Amino acid sequence: MNSTNTPATTPRPLAWWLVLCVGLILSILSYWTWQKWDTVWIERSESFFPPEWQNEDLDTLAWKYPIYRSNDTYQWVNVADALATGDRTPLYHRVDEGLLEGRPNRWHSGLARLLSTGGSLVASMQDWPTQRGIHHLAHWLGAAIQILAITLSCYLVSRLANPLSAVLFAALYYFNAAIGWDFAFSRLDHEASFQFCFLFNLLGIAGLCTQQGPERKYWALLAGISAGFCWWISATSMTALSALTTLGLAFECNRSRQLAHPDMSQAILYWGASAAATIGLLCLCDGRLNLTPSIATIHPIFILVQMGAALFCLALLQQGTPTKRALTFGLSLCLGLSPLLWLYIYQAEAHPWLDPMMRRLHDTIIEFQSPLSNGLWSQAESLQAAATTALALFVLPHSLNHAAHSSVAS
Repeated sequence: MNSTNTPATTPRPLAWWLVLCVGLILSILSYWTWQKWDTVWIERSESFFPPEWQNEDLDTLAWKYPIYRSNDTYQWVNVADALATGDRTPLYHRVDEGLLEGRPNRWHSGLARLLSTGGSLVASMQDWPTQRGIHHLAHWLGAAIQILAITLSCYLVSRLANPLSAVLFAALYYFNAAIGWDFAFSRLDHEASFQFCFLFNLLGIAGLCTQQGPERKYWALLAGISAGFCWWISATSMTALSALTTLGLAFECNRSRQLAHPDMSQAILYWGASAAATIGLLCLCDGRLNLTPSIATIHPIFILVQMGAALFCLALLQQGTPTKRALTFGLSLCLGLSPLLWLYIYQAEAHPWLDPMMRRLHDTIIEFQSPLSNGLWSQAESLQAAATTALALFVLPHSLNHAAHSSVAS
């Protein structure tokens, strides 16, 4: 048992060359997998083309008529192709499906811009047409995002825990089938970029809760900025996830008030302000800074949500009178729950899920269905997630107790 006189130890992070080695090993594995996948996919693609095309070059057919494993990948490629020609219309309005007049595009522009810029770079390096570079990059951009996420997070985990935990985390994140599917070859979608940002959001919150001194505010900035990007990529998903992360952070704030951590309030301010500022900048970047009825994508109202989340946590840290804390709680709830009022006012204009027809359409899509009704609960990925959650709940109390003892010792 540790004595209260024992000084708290700071984990020693991985050396930069070890972090690069982890990234290099994963890159080699991914490149080897890509070579196998590319061969199998292109050879099998030959049977999909009509007989009159059989005499044409297969590589040319493969990039002109790419075959991806996700319908959404074609949409991202379509927008990236348009951006490469200087046409920004598909970022806001789609005419490639549905009615003749088209429909609004509620997707963010980040992944399309990345695909367009990266594809243009690949094309210039290979002396290809720009469109070919975009179509080629769409096959393996997800895997590149995963390697970058693992390499950077491996270093951050080593700062929070220890080098062994960081390496174990990297291996589990890379070889986990449920996670890997979002980064799979020939399946580029917003899940890859969302997972990237949400991973650093969680790591930032973990550092905010466990680190002390000046370093805590840097973790708060990481959590806030990455949260802003999560709102940009998928506002609907982030609405649910931010409620959970805010409640977890609020629990830690209540515990920190009891332990009298003076730097926690400043860190919460950094977290809330950086998230709100990032949302505002990304709204400006996408031309969505105006108060339109739809909040299915990034919207200025989410700035209020992040401000409300920060105030909610600050209220739990306050040492003032009950009246002052009650006022802070009331203001935080008004700001944080403001989207509910917005939904009540604008109804189906605010979100497509409130439109009866759109809701019926979404009910036929597996990713929007409950895992209890579509059978996904019994698959290996769901059981693996349940086991990981149980392990986290088992380890969390012990981690909090260790952090408390370290705080007393310091």
